[in-house]
Amino acid sequence: MPIMMVGTFGILSLAVLAVALRYIWGISYQWQSDYMVYFFLSFVFLHLGITERNNSHLKMTLLFEILTAKNLYRSAGILRMLAAASGAVYLGFFIFWGWGLMTFAYSIQRVTESRALKIWPFYLSMIVGHGFFFLWTLYRFKVDYRAFIDRTPYSDALLERDEELVADTSEGTS
Repeated sequence: MPIMMVGTFGILSLAVLAVALRYIWGISYQWQSDYMVYFFLSFVFLHLGITERNNSHLKMTLLFEILTAKNLYRSAGILRMLAAASGAVYLGFFIFWGWGLMTFAYSIQRVTESRALKIWPFYLSMIVGHGFFFLWTLYRFKVDYRAFIDRTPYSDALLERDEELVADTSEGTS
């Protein structure tokens, strides 16, 4: 997490510098925008799995919550398993095609528009970030499948320990 904060701060600092150079002194470097765009995208891709693991990723849970409220736990569980399975399939295809794109960019030594950066490391960060997301999605599927087989209510049980830790640390700081 600190690496992400330092990286994001560095990117924002470069953006402020680029704006100052352009509007105060009339100087503009094309490589600055390449650095900002590609490094920011790399941080976003690498943070996908972490965000999902921390249960702070954007989710559409309305249908799941309606089914759970009506005590249709089996239907809600099937819905969660289908969502996790379809997410894993999508991410698997994304990683597969991303690997081909990365190796192609490496083989032709593709560079950014300013020719300041090679593209393949950013494609690699995209693959690694989606790989972490893929692993977490498989883990969620496994947990939901176990709950389906054991006929237990569906909840975010695999995050309960983390919520207890967060509650313990927030009580001491209030």
